Amino acid sequence: MSMNISEIVFAPNFGTWARPITVTPLKSMVGGVAYDARGIWHENILDVMTQDGVVFSDHKLTLSIRDAEFDVTPLKGDRIDIPADVNHPALGSFEVTDVDHDGEGGSELTLRKILPAKP
Repeated sequence: MSMNISEIVFAPNFGTWARPITVTPLKSMVGGVAYDARGIWHENILDVMTQDGVVFSDHKLTLSIRDAEFDVTPLKGDRIDIPADVNHPALGSFEVTDVDHDGEGGSELTLRKILPAKP
């Protein structure tokens, strides 16, 4: 018996944890218009110790999505805007740098912050 993990597990979790996003499909639907969606934001801290004992710290920005909520899953090069909502401040604009499908109906988008140009 197979189970629909996207409906049984992901849908209730997204109902609780997802926040609104706007996707600008620069690569997934070239010429397409921006559309509203939702995703679960993650910021993971990465600490790596080098051979000489120095700790290099970085972070990885990701957004989990339910594939069933998208006609076309975002691709590398698409833009994601994360505005403020009732419970969270605005996070800004991001470029999708990688997409990992989990095989259960979800995907994790790796994001890179788009910074304003310096004058």
